[in-house]
Amino acid sequence: MPVVIPDGQEDTWLLTSGADELRSLESLLLPWQPAGWEAVPEDWS
Repeated sequence: MPVVIPDGQEDTWLLTSGADELRSLESLLLPWQPAGWEAVPEDWS
């Protein structure tokens, strides 16, 4: 499953950590609401 990792969280995501540190990243794996997002087609010409 692909995961979007916010800027600045890459190191935290990749480090071997204890349960507390991993639990703080758990929200990145939860479902999200795409209502505020907009898909804009790219102009490749």
